Amino acid sequence: MITLSADTATGSARPGWMPGSIVPGPMGVGPHHRVPLAPAAMLLEPAPVLRSQMPDGAAAYAAAPAAPRPLPAAAVPAEAEADLATVDTPTERVGRGLLRAALAIPVGMAVAGAIWKVGFIAGLSGLVLAVGATSLYAAGAGVKARRGAPALVGLIALGVVLSFVTCLVLDLNTLYSAVVTPGGPSRPTFIGQMLSSPAFLGAYGRDAVEFAGLGLLGVSRVLVGLLRPGRAG
Repeated sequence: MITLSADTATGSARPGWMPGSIVPGPMGVGPHHRVPLAPAAMLLEPAPVLRSQMPDGAAAYAAAPAAPRPLPAAAVPAEAEADLATVDTPTERVGRGLLRAALAIPVGMAVAGAIWKVGFIAGLSGLVLAVGATSLYAAGAGVKARRGAPALVGLIALGVVLSFVTCLVLDLNTLYSAVVTPGGPSRPTFIGQMLSSPAFLGAYGRDAVEFAGLGLLGVSRVLVGLLRPGRAG
């Protein structure tokens, strides 16, 4: 858009200038002292409306910040949700775990016999048996015992009993060589008869209590370890 201005000396109108757009210069008013004015389109822009001049509702709307829009949730396929649900839930292979744990029983029996022969507390073999059986179960099952925990505890208890019987058999084997004369009962028969004798078993009552107590300690340690979170093996 083109506006007009007047030259004070000639009174003529030229493009780009509005009338009366002259300013005094250093030597007075002359034909070359002109100031450009804003285009007419800018002069026609409405003045901004003050917030105090707005109605109450409009002012409150203008002052309130815009509420954030929630982002749309990403759609997850049903197959992906099923995969995520089974990522960290490995299957407990109870049978393989128990087979591995059973290997700790002969080891516990051998440890008990060796300790018994030197006259030390052979019941400590129950702790070795419990720890070994738990570690072997986790290695075979892939995880700590959960579904197989009752069977594992029963397996450890069986190992403690067999370890105690091993110590008794060692003593009966020595006793057979000392007291049985030729022509007497065979060694297996003699050992079987003595193991079923209340008088003989009563002589080992204190040792039986030691085995039972230390075996129970080993089982309780196993149970505490199974209750701790985490993956084994």
